[in-house]
Amino acid sequence: TIDPVNWASSIAASGSTPLNENSRFERDEKPPALLFATLLPGDNIVLLRFDEFINQDLVTDLMLNRRRASVTGLNGNIGNELIVEAGNLDSEPRSEILLEMSSVSDYQGNISGSLQQPVAQPLSAGDLVFNEIMFDPLDDDFDQLPNQSDYLELINRRAYAISLEGVLLHDQTD
Repeated sequence: TIDPVNWASSIAASGSTPLNENSRFERDEKPPALLFATLLPGDNIVLLRFDEFINQDLVTDLMLNRRRASVTGLNGNIGNELIVEAGNLDSEPRSEILLEMSSVSDYQGNISGSLQQPVAQPLSAGDLVFNEIMFDPLDDDFDQLPNQSDYLELINRRAYAISLEGVLLHDQTD
């Protein structure tokens, strides 16, 4: 397939392996893994992303909070992203949404077992708290200790996964 995970630069001394098996060839024997699931804002649609291209025609056993859900297709031409119709999730208060699916297949015929993933929901006011900030760490090459890094610790105040998509942090004023 044209799945980018199947491509890498040659490591052969000549730089290529014409008419021979590619120097980086690895047989794909791994079933697809679900990387994340996120509820898209306002649409009752869930976006699923896998670590490789999947065969959407073979995705049949899909549940959201133990209710059947259906795949509506790929996210454009992106072969590792599926769009799922979430049904009527608006009737539930904001709480955990659990995705369950099984027998997801890639194009080599590798089939996953049972997959479960909490669905990340859009960020709302009050969902996140800045818990700890290291904004001006020690930077001394002569103290025999590793130099410290800047960091920021966030706490999710909700009992369900939230998406940080679209959140930007920077050190310049607007």
